[in-house]
Amino acid sequence: MGRILGHGRYARETYPQVAASGSVVPDLLRLPWTAVAAGSTFQPGALEPWLAVDTSGGVQVTVEMPAAVDGQVLLAVDDAGNAAVNPILFTAAGGVTVDDPQSPGTYSSTVSFSTQGGTVAWKFQALTNRWIFFSL
Repeated sequence: MGRILGHGRYARETYPQVAASGSVVPDLLRLPWTAVAAGSTFQPGALEPWLAVDTSGGVQVTVEMPAAVDGQVLLAVDDAGNAAVNPILFTAAGGVTVDDPQSPGTYSSTVSFSTQGGTVAWKFQALTNRWIFFSL
């Protein structure tokens, strides 16, 4: 699990229903950033929509995107500015697909993000079981 930055305890105390069941999308602006370590495999939880991904380790980081609550958002930032050399790999849980940010409208179980210093964002659509890419 990544390290919670900011007021993680506040978010968990404020949104216990999310922590317990994942059934409610919380006020996203109140949630902290989660640091994802270089070379790691990380699956964000309902209270971890903001990911600061360390791409400095010389090895790829993998983010496992779960089936989620309808409307849940996931945003990842190339925190170290090395995604062009060490791309961030996003893989989907069984039956879930991910919109490819390099080719919007193309869905796959695995996509790669290699925009140096870039940010990528998705919103989950439960009806189609898809993480849909959107621009910021």
